Amino acid sequence: MGFFDNLKVSSKLYLSFAVIIILMVIVSVIGISKVKFIDESLSVMNDVNSLKQRYGINFRGSVHDRAIAIRDVILTTEDGELKRFLSDIARLEKFYEESEVPLNKFIKQDGSVTKEELQMIKDIESIKVATMSAYKKTIDLKLKGEYEAAHELLMHKVAGNFTDWLAAINKFIDYQEQANSKLTDVVKSEANGFQDIMIILTLIAAIISILIAFMIQHGIKKSIGGEPNEVNKIISKVARGDLTIVAHTDYPNSILAQAIEMKNTLKQIVNSINEASEEVNDKTKKLVETFSLVSTSVEEQNKITANSTKIVQLAKQKTENVASMAKDTELNSNKATNLCQNGKNSSTEVSAKMNEISANVTEQVNQIKLLSGHAKDISGAAELISEITDQTNLLALNAAIEAARAGEAGRGFAVVADEIRKLAEKTGTATNEITNTIKIIQEQTELAVSIIEQGVPKVEDGYKLSNEVAELLNEIYNQAIDSSNKAAEVVNVAENQVDSMNSLASNIENIAKVSNDTKDNMDSNQARLKELETISKKLNDLMDFFKI
Repeated sequence: MGFFDNLKVSSKLYLSFAVIIILMVIVSVIGISKVKFIDESLSVMNDVNSLKQRYGINFRGSVHDRAIAIRDVILTTEDGELKRFLSDIARLEKFYEESEVPLNKFIKQDGSVTKEELQMIKDIESIKVATMSAYKKTIDLKLKGEYEAAHELLMHKVAGNFTDWLAAINKFIDYQEQANSKLTDVVKSEANGFQDIMIILTLIAAIISILIAFMIQHGIKKSIGGEPNEVNKIISKVARGDLTIVAHTDYPNSILAQAIEMKNTLKQIVNSINEASEEVNDKTKKLVETFSLVSTSVEEQNKITANSTKIVQLAKQKTENVASMAKDTELNSNKATNLCQNGKNSSTEVSAKMNEISANVTEQVNQIKLLSGHAKDISGAAELISEITDQTNLLALNAAIEAARAGEAGRGFAVVADEIRKLAEKTGTATNEITNTIKIIQEQTELAVSIIEQGVPKVEDGYKLSNEVAELLNEIYNQAIDSSNKAAEVVNVAENQVDSMNSLASNIENIAKVSNDTKDNMDSNQARLKELETISKKLNDLMDFFKI
């Protein structure tokens, strides 16, 4: 049974047909053998025994008719009747000879002739010779006119010879009849035996066929795991995404068992993908919110930067006014006192503005550092997305492997796994772009911080210089004589201050440009995150195909 179970279905069918064909061959061989024996026996009966019996009957007819004819020859008194009777005797002798010659020839050629038959033929031949000699002598006596002698010979010798002759012929005929009777019994016995053998072999073939059919049915059921229709229904439901079915099989290595295992594995994978998709959705929403906050912060920074630019431009104008005033002081020392007073007021205003600019610059540094912190948070979120993408890609790979292992039944899930893999690749690409953009933002932010931090000392220097200008103007106010020299010094300092203001204005404009670029990148990343969210929803829609 174990050997039969390990065979393929085609091998089982071939083996079953081979056994049935062997039984058919055995039945055919036995049938041919029996039929051949019966045919040979019937041939012996019809072609041998019946032929010899026919020759014996011819002998008997000839002898019997000759006995009557010889009697009539002896009893008749008319010559015409005598000639007719003699003619009949001659004809009967010829008829006897026509059967005797082929019989003797057949006896010589037939190897199945028994000793008893040969002895009977010899007895018939010897009696024939004696009888023919006696009745010919009787006929001669009749023809000579010795009626009494002829009659005496007929009654006492010829009649007895004919009786013995007929008895010998009848014995030969009876022997052939008995031989045919024996052959008939043998043929009947063989036919009955053949019938029994056919019935027995047919029963054996039927039992073996039923056993083989049961073994094939058991083997197929063991291979499939149940009834083919039920297995087909279960696999069809799994192929249509219905993972809620409950099935059981008593054959752990069957197709149904593997299908159930595939269904359970597929259900776990779908659950994992759903959980991962939901997690991606949550993380994406958080990132969108984070980018929205960062975008708002950048807009605020742009506003602050614009205000700083205006302040710097105003300070620049004031500084230029200081320089102009210093030149006027240098050219017109008579107006030194008034101009110094104006310069003092302007210097005080410049000092206040420079102090305000210093505070604004410090606030810009803090805002940009805050922006850098947001960028780092975004970088961490991007790393989280990358980890989720790797996990999704790994799940898609496992799903593709399970779908390939399932074969035709897992083809639909292979498409889903491929869509998941593409989604993971697209998510990975978007994450890399976000990471690169964030890196650029961090680099530009660090550069802006560095530039502004470099500008802070200059602003402080300007603030100090404005204080020094105020002191100088006070000194000029007190010492009008030295106003011309001091005014020239103020001119130089004012020109340097103008250059510093120009540099600061340029740096602030760069910060504004970087902030705008950062905002554009944030908007782009936000759009990509929304696209990622759309893809994640699409993945959820695909997972809705499965019923778990």
